[in-house]
Amino acid sequence: MFDIGSQNRAPNPNNLNDDYQDFLCSVANGADRADALGVRRRFARLYGEWFPPFDWIDLPPHKGYYREVSAWWNTDLGELPAEEPDETFGLHVVILRRKLRVIWLLASSRVETEAMHRIDQLSTHYYRSYCLDLRERNEDRLRRLSGACHWLRKNVEKLKVCENTRCEQLTKYFVRRWNNHKYCSDSCVQEADELRRQEQSKTKPRKHFKRSSEARERMSQSATERWARDRQGSGLKRGEHRAKPRKPRGSG
Repeated sequence: MFDIGSQNRAPNPNNLNDDYQDFLCSVANGADRADALGVRRRFARLYGEWFPPFDWIDLPPHKGYYREVSAWWNTDLGELPAEEPDETFGLHVVILRRKLRVIWLLASSRVETEAMHRIDQLSTHYYRSYCLDLRERNEDRLRRLSGACHWLRKNVEKLKVCENTRCEQLTKYFVRRWNNHKYCSDSCVQEADELRRQEQSKTKPRKHFKRSSEARERMSQSATERWARDRQGSGLKRGEHRAKPRKPRGSG
């Protein structure tokens, strides 16, 4: 029988930390609904047993619970669009994703106390569901999910949502590796820099030149040729300059 105290106890580590992180990030980022078939198959293969089996007969009560979750698990820190059930998991993954994204948004915005409270609610929900399940009490599944909740508690300060407002990557919800880790990928860093430049160009007045671009190009070419003639006449190589004459001692 599963020990009631073990829901808040550290799992027996056979070094499952990487599995917990991958599982949580995969759910939060929607790997189960990725466009790439290989990503969806990988998720089902690795984590299919982490969720109860889905039966379409259970869909009406699942939809009712999902409505409750959507109303309670909410935040104004980011958009959380509603999702539809699928044939493989029904709403099991969808409901967990909703909860994880709220936790991630809170933690990423430094509201860690509320994030921890939500993690405790998630852990308690899994234990209660296990106790009330009259059809299948799967202890292995409960241990996995309780272990994932314990991992969240230990790493809540590292949960980060990519600061690129246009991010659509499967890494948007990630675990930061350093304090100033703001973006989930190099492409998001580049896109955010470009967006920042565009915003700055809107606030800074555009520089107007009196001469046309053709005239400025001719002036630049003329100056380059003049400098080349001066260097050739003085015997200086490119990058060298004439030595300044020294002042005589005792002067000024």
